[in-house]
Amino acid sequence: MRWNKSKTAIVVGAIAVSAGQVLATDYYDGHATQWDGPVGVEANWNVATNWKTVNGTSFIPDGLFGEFGYVGNGGIVSVDSVIASRPGDFSIGTFIDNIEPNTGGAGFYIFNGQDAVGTVKVSSGGVLHVQGAPLDNGGSAHAFGGAGELRVGFGAGGADTSQGLGLLAISGNGQVTADRLIVRGRSDGATSFTGSTLRLSDNASLTITGDRYDDSPPAVYTSASSQRNLHIVGPNVNFNITKGDLQIDGNVTIDLQGASHNPVTVTAGNINLGQVNLNLSLDHAPSVGESWTLFSGQQVFGEFNNVDLSAMPSLQRGRVYAVENDGKSISVDVANRMILTVDRVTGQMSIENPLSTDTMNFLRVSSSSGSLDANGWTGLSAQDANWVKGNASNSNSIVEANLLASATVNNTMIDLGNGFVGNQNFAMGTSNEDVKAFYLDETTGDKINIEVEYVGGFNQLTVVVDPSTGQASLVNDTAQDLNLLGYEIQSESMSMDATAWQASSLSDHLGAGWEEATNSADNKVSEFNTGGGILAAGQSVALGQLFDITGVQDLSLKFILEGEEDIADLDGDGDIDADDLAAVMAGFDDEIITLESLFAVRNNFGKNLQPSGINMIDGVVIYETAQVGLVPEPASISMMLLGSVMLLKRKK
Repeated sequence: MRWNKSKTAIVVGAIAVSAGQVLATDYYDGHATQWDGPVGVEANWNVATNWKTVNGTSFIPDGLFGEFGYVGNGGIVSVDSVIASRPGDFSIGTFIDNIEPNTGGAGFYIFNGQDAVGTVKVSSGGVLHVQGAPLDNGGSAHAFGGAGELRVGFGAGGADTSQGLGLLAISGNGQVTADRLIVRGRSDGATSFTGSTLRLSDNASLTITGDRYDDSPPAVYTSASSQRNLHIVGPNVNFNITKGDLQIDGNVTIDLQGASHNPVTVTAGNINLGQVNLNLSLDHAPSVGESWTLFSGQQVFGEFNNVDLSAMPSLQRGRVYAVENDGKSISVDVANRMILTVDRVTGQMSIENPLSTDTMNFLRVSSSSGSLDANGWTGLSAQDANWVKGNASNSNSIVEANLLASATVNNTMIDLGNGFVGNQNFAMGTSNEDVKAFYLDETTGDKINIEVEYVGGFNQLTVVVDPSTGQASLVNDTAQDLNLLGYEIQSESMSMDATAWQASSLSDHLGAGWEEATNSADNKVSEFNTGGGILAAGQSVALGQLFDITGVQDLSLKFILEGEEDIADLDGDGDIDADDLAAVMAGFDDEIITLESLFAVRNNFGKNLQPSGINMIDGVVIYETAQVGLVPEPASISMMLLGSVMLLKRKK
């Protein structure tokens, strides 16, 4: 027999759980109908035998009978037609363990999200409504039949939103409506999608009505909340919240296609950005002036933590993708921008406008870390006496204004002096690249951001590669002399020519003390100097035709400087002796000893332990030609292991 409203009111309350259990209670009166279809295979929503209630009967969930739907057994639910039955609530990535009876004859549904995984795919022709029961006289959403809440991913409420894994994918002209929406649950998972995800593509339609809320209607309430992943594909998706606010946390990925885009629209509420990462892609090379509105609401609060434009087509210098928030909408525009160039080494700063001509009467440059030199800044006042530097200019902010005229900035570079604290003031490997700048447009008064471009050294030991010829150099790109004990360059794709390197390494150019490792090959080359070799600040040493121009640009650099004795005492007895050498040999046989330990034991053999702290360091690899600027390659984070043959050496 189908559940009967008069007999089955379920008491809501707290229950005791044992250690390690991940349990939660349903927040509304009603009855659970759980997906019982096949695992990992698509099966149709409209087949009653794919569903099962807690008493073992098979019904498609229907809010008219106080039923909620749950998918959490790894099933993939297909919706390709109009679903006549409307569940009172629906959860994707939630599994019902059991029902706990109490003395009153009712009970608690126990929801387990720890291992729950569920997918729902709504495709062309599919229409799904999640609709709560009518509000009671007090305006309460706790009425029998649910609150019309659509949940993607399990969460027990409060701070615990990290358990089940759900995917709702709406494609074609599929349509879904619900009173409320929550995307939560696990942020990772061993499935084809990473973390609980709401994905909309093609002409998909998702409408959140905002007709259900807790208790009496508050002045401000959230109808839709995306705490994990929101992915929108294409220009024709319709995602609308007609009442209430939209709260966004986690990741938002938008694949822009063509010159237009339907924004996520909050008709009568606000958009609140929490901890959000925005990822954008575009299917064509855009022109200046193209613009796409991503979100639109009554007001927009907050800003993105990070904006990833790596999947957008590259633009010529002086043209940018500007993500703008005007207080009511968020858009991305293709615009020309001025460039503030900052030299990391000298501290020199300059401004230009490569692609257009603009006028300004106010300029501000800032650095939250205090990396500006107000005394070294000459600014626009050096070009025009009507420009005046603010008296309060300091290491955090430099301001210039012109009340009588304006400055015209075009493709002619304007020198602003040495307004940046260069690398010589920072430890090796660090540089406070946090400079920001904006100006006020003379005509409109608008605040326009200026792009900041850094040039000069990376304040690090660097391998510079010409990808057109394969020639490489080892460069001390710092403001200090380095006492180098050894270095190693790796290429997982074997895109190096070890033979060419052996003809032009440090041992060829710097002479005595430098020795090449005999196990150098096309995937790894290394040299060491037992007594240390000084590489002067700015010095560059050719490494020959190291790079295979037909290969992959995946080179990484690690090096070691004088002062690594603290890792040489492998047996921990306070000195570096034959026992440590034996440990190195044994470790190499098992491939567990790193390059740091090799250099540490070899270069400090016979010493008492004197910790001084500098171990293996990640260097920088850049690829530079006359036509292409410097492109940094991140050094490998994982520690590189060498075989015991590294103990042998090749003298030249």
